[in-house]
Amino acid sequence: MANLNRIWNLTISPEPKRRIVTRDGFKSHGPVLAVLFLGVLMAALDIAILGPAIPAIRDAFGLTEREVSWVFSIWVLANLVSVPITTKLADMYGRKPVYLTVIGLFALGAAIVAGSQSLVMLLAGRAVQGAAASGIFPVAGAVIGDAFEPEKRGRAFGVLGSVFGVAFIIGPILAGFILLIGWRWLYLLFVPVSILVIILGWRILPSTKAKENTPLDLLGLTTLAAILLALSYGLSVLDTGDLWASLFGGRVLLSILIVSALIPVFFWAERRAVDPVIRTDLFRNKQVSVTL
Repeated sequence: MANLNRIWNLTISPEPKRRIVTRDGFKSHGPVLAVLFLGVLMAALDIAILGPAIPAIRDAFGLTEREVSWVFSIWVLANLVSVPITTKLADMYGRKPVYLTVIGLFALGAAIVAGSQSLVMLLAGRAVQGAAASGIFPVAGAVIGDAFEPEKRGRAFGVLGSVFGVAFIIGPILAGFILLIGWRWLYLLFVPVSILVIILGWRILPSTKAKENTPLDLLGLTTLAAILLALSYGLSVLDTGDLWASLFGGRVLLSILIVSALIPVFFWAERRAVDPVIRTDLFRNKQVSVTL
C-alpha cells in the first residue's frame, strides 16, 4: 500500500512551475524583445523613409534619376554581401556584441549620410547602413532562438515580423513631417536612437558563448561581392529607352563578362570551403534546381 501511495503521488502531483529565464537569468523576455524590436524598427524605417526623401536628396546634390537610384541600390548590395559575414561573426563571437556593433555601424552610416557633401560620401554612408542592417534582423532572430523557450519563439518572431508593416505605415508619415525641417534630419535622428539601443542592449540582452570557430569563407565572400557589384552595375547602365542597343554596349558586356568569369570561380571556392556561403550540394536537390 505504501508503494501504491508513492506511485499515486508521483503520478498526480503537479509539475513544478517552470521559471522563465534567459541565459543571464532574466525573469521576463519583454525587455529583450523590446530592444530587438527597436533595433529592427530602425533598419526597417531606413527603407521606409527613403522614398519620400529621394526628391529632396536628388535636388540637394543635383543628381540624375540613374544616379539617385544608387542611393537605394548600394544599400541593397552592401546588405546582400554582408549577411553571411555578420551572421558568421555572430556565431563566432556571440549575438550580443555583434548586435550592438551593427547598431553602432548603422548610426555611423546615418551620420555620414546626414553630413554628406558629395554623392560619393552619400553612397558610402548608405553602404555602411546597408551592411549594418544585414546583421540587425538575422542576429535579432538568433537572440530569440537562443534566449526564448520553443513555445514562445513563434510569438516573438511574429512581433519582429510586424516591424516592417509598422515601419511602412509610420515611416512615410514621419518622413513627411521631418522633411519640413530638412532631409538630413531623417538620418541624423537615427544616431540618438541607436545610442539608446546600445545602452539598453548592453544592460538587457543575454550573453551567449560562441558556438563555432570555423574560418570565414573569404574567397567565396569576395567573389560573391564582385559578382553582385558587376551585376548591379550592368543593370544600372541599361537604357530602357533603347534596351537592345544598350545590351550590347561596352559597359554592359563588360559586366556580363565579369559575372560569367566569376561564377565558376565562386562555385569552385564554395566546394572547397570549410564553411561555404552557399552549400553547393543544395543544387543536387531537384526541387531546388527546378525552383532556380
